[in-house]
Amino acid sequence: MTFYSISSVYSKILPATVNGWNELTTGTFTYSSTDAPTYVINSSTDISSEVDVGCKLRIYQSGSYKYFFVTAIGAFTGGVQLITLYGGGGDGTNGVNNPVYSVTSASIASVDYSRDKKPLGFPIDPTTWTYNLTKSVAYSTASTTYVELDPALQTRMPIGSWSVEFSLSTYYGSGGSDSAGFIALSSSTSAPSTKELLCSEGLYTGAAFVVNTKPMPCYIENPSKTTYYVIAKRSASSTIVQVDGSVRTTYIKYKCAYL
Repeated sequence: MTFYSISSVYSKILPATVNGWNELTTGTFTYSSTDAPTYVINSSTDISSEVDVGCKLRIYQSGSYKYFFVTAIGAFTGGVQLITLYGGGGDGTNGVNNPVYSVTSASIASVDYSRDKKPLGFPIDPTTWTYNLTKSVAYSTASTTYVELDPALQTRMPIGSWSVEFSLSTYYGSGGSDSAGFIALSSSTSAPSTKELLCSEGLYTGAAFVVNTKPMPCYIENPSKTTYYVIAKRSASSTIVQVDGSVRTTYIKYKCAYL
């Protein structure tokens, strides 16, 4: 019969740390590039057996910890593997919140990973990991084909998986029967790219009914940083279509789905 000490048994069933973090002890890590709020670091070893997309990463750099989600992992080629990270917030475009955490060219002292919901020190406030644009003014068009309403409503969706919300107050000018307006959050300026993010409102007098659809929350897997536009058009018998942020604030939210 073989006897084991309590400590040796615990070492087999408990993780190496009790704070939720596991240090990557092989290889070295260096800064590669910035496309805020996305950052890329180099790994000198293949870490794909330990870290995958959606994992949390903690980097110790310049005397403090910085926290990220892993949004992409490249193949290990030529002795280098590229790790893409999201540091929270947005890129500052149109007043959108700036990145919360960033990687610089300074030396990276250590890198830890975690699959836990809340490893020690990791911020889980959803606002940290949300790219959020709000506008309280009105934008309108009289175009009968889809056009961008205004560059002030542009957003840049980073690499990753996102829970998307688009909320707005709409208005269209009726010019007679069968009048309607259409508004969408889209990666194209000429047509809606995701049906859940389309809003329409119309009055069809011949059939005596009103049509009103609102955008629905949805998930988008985004393989590369993508510009999204608010586009709109009116029907031929309408006079105008408008997003009116003065009635209700227009907002566009991309919340990290890995949270």
